[in-house]
Amino acid sequence: MQAGSPNHQTQVVLYPIVDNEETLDQQQAREVFKLCTEIAASLNTVQHNQCQNCEQPLLKVWIPYLVKQVERAGQTKNIRTDDCPRCTASGSLMILGSRAASLASVAISQIYGSHCNDDHKLIAFSDSVQDAAHRAGFFGARTYMQTVRQALAHVARNEGDNMALSRFVDEVPKYWQREFNNDAGFIGTFIAPNMQWLSGYQDLIESKGAVVSKSLLELVAQRLRWEALTEFGLRSRIGRTLERSSVAVIQPDLDPSTEFLIH
Repeated sequence: MQAGSPNHQTQVVLYPIVDNEETLDQQQAREVFKLCTEIAASLNTVQHNQCQNCEQPLLKVWIPYLVKQVERAGQTKNIRTDDCPRCTASGSLMILGSRAASLASVAISQIYGSHCNDDHKLIAFSDSVQDAAHRAGFFGARTYMQTVRQALAHVARNEGDNMALSRFVDEVPKYWQREFNNDAGFIGTFIAPNMQWLSGYQDLIESKGAVVSKSLLELVAQRLRWEALTEFGLRSRIGRTLERSSVAVIQPDLDPSTEFLIH
């Protein structure tokens, strides 16, 4: 938590103290203060019950001293410890948080993954040219996987039930090529961000879809087959996969002569 403290630290750990709770020792008793939850200002006194600035009730907190002495190379050094001062669990303190790009990408994935969103278009604003370039690539990489998962879910719902995994992997690009009935549209939708440097894709962009490379079409179809295979295999438990979102899952068939089936 960001707060001021008697030691003038920028970041401190605050433990709320309930009424009638006894301190552990004299050291802890010297680290007890009162905090205004409205302005996050820690006071070095326990005599007041209300904040002198906003008149809100003060919260009694313990601000532990997170520095310990260690012996290294025959010398005693003071280091900041990540051991819990409450239960003394080793290495149990950590900072959890995300920056704006990560939070925005998660929100975008949720929006793109919603059945209520039938217009997959996005405008993102940034006050920095460098941040804009970074976030454009970051968002593009995240939304690509969501697009692929939506495509796999569509095939699984319409044609994939009880289909062998090997057949399903081959059927996904064929299904969407039939649905698009346009090679340029198929490539533009399913080409991965790390494939857009290919000369065939650059020719496609410059010609506005008039020039379609057959080798590029096969590469995109092969990439889509790979994404389908890893979505149900290697990456099936990582992130917002179809398995973890209860959309589709593979399981072995009871017939030993067959293989994994989509359900």
